[in-house]
Amino acid sequence: MRKFLARPSPDYYLLVRSLISGVKFDSSMLFFNKGRDALVYGLKLLDISPGATILVPAYMCDSTIKPLRMYGYQILFIDVQEDFNFDLNLVDTMIKEFDIQAILAVHFFGFPSKIQHLVELCNTHKVKVIEDCSHSFLTNIGGRSVGSFGHVAIFSMRKTLPVYDGGALRINEPIEYEIQNKSGNNSLGPEIAYLISRLLESIVSLIGFPNIYSTKFTRLKERIRLLLPQSGNNNITFNSIIPVRPSFLLQAYLGSKEYESTIRGTRDCHYRMLESEIILLGFKVMSPKSLNDCFPQFLVVEDETSMLCPWLRDQGVGAVVWPGPELPHEVTMSATKFPITTYLNKKLVMLPIHQSLSLRDCKHMIKLLKRWSSVE
Repeated sequence: MRKFLARPSPDYYLLVRSLISGVKFDSSMLFFNKGRDALVYGLKLLDISPGATILVPAYMCDSTIKPLRMYGYQILFIDVQEDFNFDLNLVDTMIKEFDIQAILAVHFFGFPSKIQHLVELCNTHKVKVIEDCSHSFLTNIGGRSVGSFGHVAIFSMRKTLPVYDGGALRINEPIEYEIQNKSGNNSLGPEIAYLISRLLESIVSLIGFPNIYSTKFTRLKERIRLLLPQSGNNNITFNSIIPVRPSFLLQAYLGSKEYESTIRGTRDCHYRMLESEIILLGFKVMSPKSLNDCFPQFLVVEDETSMLCPWLRDQGVGAVVWPGPELPHEVTMSATKFPITTYLNKKLVMLPIHQSLSLRDCKHMIKLLKRWSSVE
Protein backbone atom coordinates (compact mmCIF):
# COMPACT_ATOMS: atom_id res chain seq x y z
CA MET A 1 0.00 0.00 0.00
CA ARG A 2 1.23 3.51 -0.85
CA LYS A 3 2.91 5.38 1.99
CA PHE A 4 2.46 9.09 2.60
CA LEU A 5 5.73 11.00 2.85
CA ALA A 6 6.20 13.63 5.55
CA ARG A 7 7.75 16.07 3.07
CA PRO A 8 6.99 17.10 -0.52
CA SER A 9 8.71 15.41 -3.46
CA PRO A 10 10.69 17.37 -6.06
CA ASP A 11 8.82 18.71 -9.09
CA TYR A 12 11.04 17.12 -11.74
CA TYR A 13 9.11 18.68 -14.63
CA LEU A 14 9.67 22.18 -13.23
CA LEU A 15 13.35 21.47 -12.61
CA VAL A 16 13.97 20.17 -16.14
CA ARG A 17 12.09 23.12 -17.63
CA SER A 18 14.12 25.54 -15.50
CA LEU A 19 17.35 23.83 -16.49
CA ILE A 20 16.50 24.23 -20.18
CA SER A 21 15.04 27.73 -20.16
CA GLY A 22 17.08 29.18 -17.31
CA VAL A 23 16.05 30.37 -13.86
CA LYS A 24 14.60 33.84 -13.44
CA PHE A 25 15.45 34.36 -9.80
CA ASP A 26 16.10 37.55 -7.89
CA SER A 27 15.99 38.12 -4.15
CA SER A 28 17.26 40.68 -1.66
CA MET A 29 17.60 38.00 1.01
CA LEU A 30 20.88 36.42 2.05
CA PHE A 31 21.02 32.63 1.72
CA PHE A 32 22.60 29.95 3.87
CA ASN A 33 22.67 26.17 3.92
CA LYS A 34 20.60 26.11 7.11
CA GLY A 35 18.28 28.44 8.96
CA ARG A 36 20.46 28.23 12.09
CA ASP A 37 23.34 29.77 10.11
CA ALA A 38 21.05 32.62 9.09
CA LEU A 39 20.19 33.10 12.78
CA VAL A 40 23.84 33.46 13.80
CA TYR A 41 24.59 35.80 10.89
CA GLY A 42 21.51 37.90 11.72
CA LEU A 43 22.71 38.39 15.29
CA LYS A 44 26.09 39.42 13.94
CA LEU A 45 24.53 42.04 11.63
CA LEU A 46 22.46 43.38 14.54
CA ASP A 47 25.73 43.80 16.46
CA ILE A 48 24.62 41.36 19.16
CA SER A 49 27.83 39.68 20.20
CA PRO A 50 28.39 36.35 21.96
CA GLY A 51 27.71 36.72 25.67
CA ALA A 52 24.46 38.59 25.10
CA THR A 53 21.20 37.16 26.48
CA ILE A 54 18.67 35.94 23.91
CA LEU A 55 15.06 35.19 24.89
CA VAL A 56 13.87 32.01 23.18
CA PRO A 57 10.54 30.14 23.32
CA ALA A 58 10.86 26.94 25.33
CA TYR A 59 8.85 25.23 22.59
CA MET A 60 11.82 25.03 20.24
CA CYS A 61 13.94 22.56 18.34
CA ASP A 62 17.35 22.27 19.99
CA SER A 63 19.21 22.07 16.67
CA THR A 64 18.14 25.66 15.91
CA ILE A 65 19.67 27.14 19.02
CA LYS A 66 22.63 24.79 19.41
CA PRO A 67 24.98 27.19 17.56
CA LEU A 68 23.97 29.99 19.94
CA ARG A 69 25.20 27.96 22.90
CA MET A 70 28.33 26.99 21.02
CA TYR A 71 29.24 30.60 20.23
CA GLY A 72 28.67 31.77 23.81
CA TYR A 73 25.24 33.38 23.78
CA GLN A 74 23.22 33.19 26.98
CA ILE A 75 19.85 31.55 26.23
CA LEU A 76 16.87 32.34 28.43
CA PHE A 77 13.73 30.28 27.83
CA ILE A 78 10.14 31.43 28.17
CA ASP A 79 7.06 29.24 28.08
CA VAL A 80 4.56 29.80 25.27
CA GLN A 81 0.83 30.19 25.75
CA GLU A 82 -1.69 27.69 24.41
CA ASP A 83 -2.04 29.72 21.20
CA PHE A 84 1.79 29.56 20.72
CA ASN A 85 2.23 33.27 21.54
CA PHE A 86 4.16 34.94 24.36
CA ASP A 87 2.64 36.47 27.47
CA LEU A 88 3.74 40.04 26.73
CA ASN A 89 3.55 41.07 30.39
CA LEU A 90 6.00 38.29 31.22
CA VAL A 91 8.22 39.30 28.30
CA ASP A 92 8.26 42.88 29.59
CA THR A 93 9.27 41.68 33.06
CA MET A 94 12.02 39.39 31.76
CA ILE A 95 13.50 42.10 29.52
CA LYS A 96 13.87 44.41 32.51
CA GLU A 97 15.21 41.72 34.84
CA PHE A 98 17.70 39.91 32.60
CA ASP A 99 19.01 42.61 30.23
CA ILE A 100 17.75 40.77 27.16
CA GLN A 101 19.13 42.08 23.89
CA ALA A 102 17.18 39.99 21.37
CA ILE A 103 14.07 37.81 21.19
CA LEU A 104 13.45 34.91 18.83
CA ALA A 105 9.77 35.02 17.83
CA VAL A 106 8.43 31.95 16.00
CA HIS A 107 5.45 31.61 13.66
CA PHE A 108 4.78 28.01 14.65
CA PHE A 109 3.58 25.60 11.93
CA GLY A 110 2.72 28.45 9.58
CA PHE A 111 0.28 30.04 12.03
CA PRO A 112 0.91 33.80 12.25
CA SER A 113 1.95 35.00 15.70
CA LYS A 114 1.04 38.32 17.29
CA ILE A 115 4.31 39.70 16.05
CA GLN A 116 3.21 43.33 15.72
CA HIS A 117 2.48 43.68 19.45
CA LEU A 118 5.77 42.01 20.37
CA VAL A 119 7.78 44.32 18.10
CA GLU A 120 6.05 47.37 19.58
CA LEU A 121 6.97 46.24 23.10
CA CYS A 122 10.56 45.43 22.16
CA ASN A 123 11.05 48.74 20.40
CA THR A 124 10.27 50.56 23.65
CA HIS A 125 13.13 48.65 25.29
CA LYS A 126 15.48 48.77 22.26
CA VAL A 127 15.41 44.97 22.08
CA LYS A 128 15.84 43.36 18.67
CA VAL A 129 13.24 40.91 17.36
CA ILE A 130 14.36 38.01 15.19
CA GLU A 131 11.33 36.68 13.36
CA ASP A 132 11.56 32.90 12.88
CA CYS A 133 9.64 32.01 9.74
CA SER A 134 11.11 28.51 9.36
CA HIS A 135 7.62 26.93 9.35
CA SER A 136 5.89 29.81 7.63
CA PHE A 137 7.46 30.70 4.31
CA LEU A 138 4.07 31.15 2.55
CA THR A 139 2.05 32.90 5.28
CA ASN A 140 1.03 36.55 5.27
CA ILE A 141 -0.32 38.81 8.02
CA GLY A 142 -2.76 41.48 6.90
CA GLY A 143 -1.36 41.38 3.38
CA ARG A 144 2.26 41.56 4.55
CA SER A 145 4.52 38.53 4.36
CA VAL A 146 5.83 37.03 7.56
CA GLY A 147 9.38 38.12 8.05
CA SER A 148 8.63 41.79 7.34
CA PHE A 149 7.85 42.78 10.95
CA GLY A 150 10.95 41.92 12.99
CA HIS A 151 14.32 43.61 12.75
CA VAL A 152 15.55 40.56 10.85
CA ALA A 153 13.86 37.31 9.87
CA ILE A 154 15.16 33.80 9.29
CA PHE A 155 13.72 31.11 7.03
CA SER A 156 14.24 27.39 6.52
CA MET A 157 12.59 26.84 3.16
CA ARG A 158 13.40 23.14 3.02
CA LYS A 159 10.50 22.72 5.46
CA THR A 160 8.18 23.83 2.63
CA LEU A 161 10.13 23.20 -0.57
CA PRO A 162 11.82 19.97 -1.72
CA VAL A 163 15.41 21.23 -1.39
CA TYR A 164 18.39 20.25 0.70
CA ASP A 165 19.32 23.83 1.62
CA GLY A 166 16.96 26.75 2.14
CA GLY A 167 18.27 28.86 5.01
CA ALA A 168 17.65 32.55 4.36
CA LEU A 169 17.91 35.88 6.14
CA ARG A 170 15.73 38.91 5.53
CA ILE A 171 17.03 42.23 6.85
CA ASN A 172 14.48 44.91 7.72
CA GLU A 173 16.87 47.22 9.57
CA PRO A 174 18.86 49.93 7.75
CA ILE A 175 22.08 47.99 8.25
CA GLU A 176 25.10 48.35 6.04
CA TYR A 177 26.51 45.00 5.03
CA GLU A 178 28.52 43.55 2.21
CA ILE A 179 26.73 41.21 -0.18
CA GLN A 180 28.69 37.97 -0.14
CA ASN A 181 26.35 35.62 -1.99
CA LYS A 182 29.21 34.28 -4.09
CA SER A 183 30.47 31.36 -2.04
CA GLY A 184 29.31 27.83 -2.59
CA ASN A 185 29.84 24.97 -5.00
CA ASN A 186 28.93 25.57 -8.63
CA SER A 187 28.69 21.83 -9.23
CA LEU A 188 25.29 20.20 -9.62
CA GLY A 189 26.63 17.19 -7.72
CA PRO A 190 24.83 17.89 -4.42
CA GLU A 191 21.57 18.60 -6.25
CA ILE A 192 21.80 15.39 -8.26
CA ALA A 193 22.60 13.33 -5.15
CA TYR A 194 19.62 14.88 -3.38
CA LEU A 195 17.28 14.24 -6.31
CA ILE A 196 18.38 10.61 -6.56
CA SER A 197 17.77 10.04 -2.87
CA ARG A 198 14.34 11.65 -3.09
CA LEU A 199 13.47 9.60 -6.19
CA LEU A 200 14.35 6.40 -4.33
CA GLU A 201 12.23 7.58 -1.42
CA SER A 202 9.27 8.17 -3.77
CA ILE A 203 9.66 4.71 -5.32
CA VAL A 204 9.65 3.12 -1.87
CA SER A 205 6.55 5.16 -1.04
CA LEU A 206 4.72 3.96 -4.16
CA ILE A 207 5.72 0.34 -3.66
CA GLY A 208 4.78 0.53 0.00
CA PHE A 209 7.79 -1.45 1.21
CA PRO A 210 9.64 -0.98 3.39
CA ASN A 211 7.66 1.36 5.60
CA ILE A 212 10.28 4.02 6.32
CA TYR A 213 8.14 5.44 9.12
CA SER A 214 7.62 2.22 11.05
CA THR A 215 8.96 1.98 14.59
CA LYS A 216 11.46 -0.73 13.61
CA PHE A 217 12.79 1.23 10.61
CA THR A 218 13.06 4.42 12.68
CA ARG A 219 15.09 2.63 15.34
CA LEU A 220 17.37 1.19 12.67
CA LYS A 221 17.99 4.67 11.23
CA GLU A 222 18.85 6.00 14.69
CA ARG A 223 21.38 3.21 15.24
CA ILE A 224 23.01 3.87 11.87
CA ARG A 225 23.10 7.61 12.57
CA LEU A 226 24.92 7.02 15.85
CA LEU A 227 27.57 5.02 14.03
CA LEU A 228 28.23 7.71 11.43
CA PRO A 229 30.75 10.53 11.99
CA GLN A 230 29.09 13.58 13.51
CA SER A 231 28.90 16.66 11.30
CA GLY A 232 27.77 20.17 12.01
CA ASN A 233 29.07 23.57 13.06
CA ASN A 234 31.43 22.34 15.77
CA ASN A 235 34.56 23.34 13.85
CA ILE A 236 33.15 26.54 12.37
CA THR A 237 34.08 29.82 14.02
CA PHE A 238 31.57 32.59 14.64
CA ASN A 239 33.01 34.89 11.98
CA SER A 240 33.34 32.16 9.36
CA ILE A 241 29.59 31.88 8.75
CA ILE A 242 28.85 33.78 5.55
CA PRO A 243 26.05 33.77 2.98
CA VAL A 244 26.21 31.16 0.22
CA ARG A 245 24.82 30.78 -3.24
CA PRO A 246 21.38 29.06 -3.10
CA SER A 247 21.17 25.72 -4.87
CA PHE A 248 19.78 25.50 -8.38
CA LEU A 249 16.77 23.65 -6.93
CA LEU A 250 15.96 26.48 -4.54
CA GLN A 251 16.39 29.10 -7.24
CA ALA A 252 14.10 27.17 -9.58
CA TYR A 253 11.28 26.94 -7.03
CA LEU A 254 11.60 30.51 -5.78
CA GLY A 255 11.75 31.76 -9.37
CA SER A 256 8.41 30.16 -10.28
CA LYS A 257 5.32 32.11 -9.22
CA GLU A 258 3.23 29.34 -10.78
CA TYR A 259 4.78 26.75 -8.47
CA GLU A 260 4.26 28.97 -5.43
CA SER A 261 0.61 29.47 -6.38
CA THR A 262 0.18 25.71 -6.78
CA ILE A 263 1.67 25.08 -3.34
CA ARG A 264 -0.65 27.60 -1.73
CA GLY A 265 -3.76 26.21 -3.41
CA THR A 266 -2.94 22.56 -2.76
CA ARG A 267 -2.00 23.00 0.88
CA ASP A 268 -5.09 25.12 1.51
CA CYS A 269 -7.34 22.49 -0.09
CA HIS A 270 -5.78 19.61 1.85
CA TYR A 271 -5.93 21.50 5.13
CA ARG A 272 -9.58 22.47 4.80
CA MET A 273 -10.61 18.97 3.73
CA LEU A 274 -8.80 17.21 6.55
CA GLU A 275 -9.83 19.74 9.18
CA SER A 276 -13.55 19.59 8.41
CA GLU A 277 -13.62 15.77 8.38
CA ILE A 278 -11.55 14.99 11.43
CA ILE A 279 -13.28 17.58 13.63
CA LEU A 280 -16.44 15.50 13.05
CA LEU A 281 -14.49 12.52 14.40
CA GLY A 282 -13.90 14.34 17.67
CA PHE A 283 -10.32 15.49 17.12
CA LYS A 284 -9.26 18.88 18.43
CA VAL A 285 -7.43 20.80 15.72
CA MET A 286 -4.90 23.45 16.73
CA SER A 287 -5.98 25.93 14.10
CA PRO A 288 -5.44 29.63 13.37
CA LYS A 289 -8.50 31.84 13.72
CA SER A 290 -8.54 32.36 9.97
CA LEU A 291 -6.90 30.57 7.07
CA ASN A 292 -6.91 33.75 4.98
CA ASP A 293 -3.29 34.29 3.89
CA CYS A 294 -2.26 31.48 6.26
CA PHE A 295 -0.70 28.37 4.75
CA PRO A 296 0.15 25.93 7.56
CA GLN A 297 3.10 23.59 7.39
CA PHE A 298 0.98 20.78 8.86
CA LEU A 299 -2.47 20.12 10.19
CA VAL A 300 -1.88 19.97 13.94
CA VAL A 301 -4.15 17.83 16.12
CA GLU A 302 -4.22 17.21 19.85
CA ASP A 303 -3.76 13.63 21.02
CA GLU A 304 -4.28 12.95 24.72
CA THR A 305 -3.04 9.37 24.36
CA SER A 306 0.36 10.29 22.89
CA MET A 307 0.01 7.15 20.77
CA LEU A 308 -1.56 8.50 17.57
CA CYS A 309 1.70 9.54 15.90
CA PRO A 310 3.51 6.17 16.22
CA TRP A 311 0.31 4.39 15.15
CA LEU A 312 -0.03 6.53 12.01
CA ARG A 313 3.64 6.06 11.18
CA ASP A 314 3.23 2.28 11.47
CA GLN A 315 0.41 2.69 8.91
CA GLY A 316 2.82 4.45 6.56
CA VAL A 317 1.75 8.06 7.20
CA GLY A 318 4.60 10.52 7.72
CA ALA A 319 3.06 12.11 10.81
CA VAL A 320 5.50 13.79 13.19
CA VAL A 321 5.75 15.26 16.65
CA TRP A 322 7.74 18.48 17.03
CA PRO A 323 10.23 19.03 18.47
CA GLY A 324 9.79 15.71 20.25
CA PRO A 325 13.16 14.42 21.52
CA GLU A 326 14.82 17.60 20.23
CA LEU A 327 13.23 19.75 22.92
CA PRO A 328 16.14 21.65 24.56
CA HIS A 329 17.56 19.77 27.53
CA GLU A 330 17.22 22.87 29.73
CA VAL A 331 13.48 22.70 29.14
CA THR A 332 13.24 18.94 29.53
CA MET A 333 15.09 19.07 32.84
CA SER A 334 12.79 21.82 34.17
CA ALA A 335 9.44 20.64 32.85
CA THR A 336 7.47 22.20 35.72
CA LYS A 337 8.75 25.65 34.71
CA PHE A 338 7.40 25.19 31.19
CA PRO A 339 4.07 23.33 31.60
CA ILE A 340 2.46 24.42 28.33
CA THR A 341 5.54 23.60 26.26
CA THR A 342 5.79 20.20 27.96
CA TYR A 343 2.14 19.50 27.21
CA LEU A 344 2.33 20.61 23.57
CA ASN A 345 5.44 18.55 22.97
CA LYS A 346 3.78 15.39 24.27
CA LYS A 347 0.25 15.84 22.93
CA LEU A 348 0.46 17.44 19.47
CA VAL A 349 0.64 15.46 16.22
CA MET A 350 1.44 17.03 12.85
CA LEU A 351 -0.29 15.53 9.81
CA PRO A 352 1.22 16.09 6.34
CA ILE A 353 -0.75 18.36 3.97
CA HIS A 354 2.02 19.17 1.50
CA GLN A 355 1.72 19.69 -2.25
CA SER A 356 2.82 16.17 -3.27
CA LEU A 357 -0.20 14.56 -1.63
CA SER A 358 -3.42 13.94 -3.55
CA LEU A 359 -7.03 14.19 -2.44
CA ARG A 360 -7.05 10.41 -2.48
CA ASP A 361 -4.18 10.43 0.02
CA CYS A 362 -6.11 12.82 2.26
CA LYS A 363 -9.18 10.59 2.11
CA HIS A 364 -7.07 7.60 3.10
CA MET A 365 -5.71 9.52 6.09
CA ILE A 366 -9.28 10.30 7.11
CA LYS A 367 -10.15 6.58 6.92
CA LEU A 368 -7.20 5.76 9.14
CA LEU A 369 -8.24 8.41 11.65
CA LYS A 370 -11.76 6.94 11.65
CA ARG A 371 -10.25 3.56 12.51
CA TRP A 372 -8.26 5.12 15.31
CA SER A 373 -11.21 7.04 16.76
CA SER A 374 -13.48 3.97 16.64
CA VAL A 375 -10.95 1.95 18.62
CA GLU A 376 -10.30 4.74 21.07
